[in-house]
Parts: sequence; C-alpha cells; structure tokens
Amino acid sequence: MRVDELTEGDWRRLQSLRLRCVVEQPDVFGWALAREGGFLESHWRLRLRGATWWAVVADDGADVGLLSMIEEPGAPAGERHLAGLWVAPEARRRGAGRALVAAAAEGAAACGASRVTAWAPDDAGVAAFLARCGLRPTGERVPSPHAATGVDVRWAGESPEA
Repeated sequence: MRVDELTEGDWRRLQSLRLRCVVEQPDVFGWALAREGGFLESHWRLRLRGATWWAVVADDGADVGLLSMIEEPGAPAGERHLAGLWVAPEARRRGAGRALVAAAAEGAAACGASRVTAWAPDDAGVAAFLARCGLRPTGERVPSPHAATGVDVRWAGESPEA
C-alpha cells in the first residue's frame, strides 16, 4: 500500500473516490451526493487547488481511500484541518486510514503547521481509530451538521517535526 498526494491532474481519481464514498456510505457522506454528483471537471480541479488531498493505493493499484486537509478560515496559522476521511470496506483494518492520517500530518508539518484537527462522529470505533492515529479529543462537541440526532467531537494532534 502507498499514499499519493493528488495533484490537479488527478481530478478523475478524486472524482471517482469521492463519488464512491458518498454512494457507499450515505449515512456519513450522502448529503453531498446531489451536489457533487453533478460536478464538472472544473469543480474537481478547483477542489484540488483549494485543499490538499491524499489517496491510499492498494497493492493491486486500486485507489481505496481518501483524505483532505485544509487551512480553516480563522484557525491559527500553525493548524491544519483533516476532513472527509474514507477507506473502502475491502481495505479497512489494514492500516489504510492510519497511513492517510500520517501522510496528512507530515504534509501539515511540511507547510509549517504544528497541529492537525478533525471533527468526527461521537462513536467508540471512530474514537479508537483516531486515538491510534495520535489524536485526542479536545472536549469540544457540536450537533452533527449531517445527522439530525448526532454529535461531532473535535480531535487534535501534533504534527511530526518538519
């Protein structure tokens, strides 16, 4: 397995992975299908210019995971935010998610950030995964913007030395 940082020329890979995740996990990403399903090439290229994206590639060459990193408006300069983590069901519990988070943390450090954050559902399995990735809950909780009765928890961790 390897992790690739996507470039603007990889817009079809981003499109394919993102649409797969919103279709296969509608409980998490389904809110985005109506909008993103109609995106043109220019939309996908803009997404790649506006954030850093990584894809995890299985040993057979198939893209099986995705993660993005942004600089949130109003956040401290030394902080980057991770969003949209998804790993294909056939690649779960094999280190793909941890590899994506590690690549993003290294990417954050490379651009001078010392901290990464993420919002995630209040779920024991998600919490265990994020803890294995070196993130810790900050204590911040908000109603989930994607689940009427859900709660999201903010997580944070230190980036490795640049």
